[in-house]
Amino acid sequence: LVITALEHGLAVADEYVTTKLDQSMVLDLRTDMFRHVQRLSQAFHDRKRTGALMFEINSQASAVGGITVAMPPRPRQFAMT
Repeated sequence: LVITALEHGLAVADEYVTTKLDQSMVLDLRTDMFRHVQRLSQAFHDRKRTGALMFEINSQASAVGGITVAMPPRPRQFAMT
């Protein structure tokens, strides 16, 4: 019983850390991408639709965060530096 409780406790802790890492990375990447887009020329924004641009930023940031978190722990350490 104690071993099962410990296993489940560790699984919950691992899931929490993984989710926290994923959300932090996605937020940082999304912030950087929005900052970059805001510096682009007015002509770029005239050609590109706002909704499509926001969709691309959000989906790409989420995808990169998901891929990084799905990596085994050792390569993940190198990807974050």
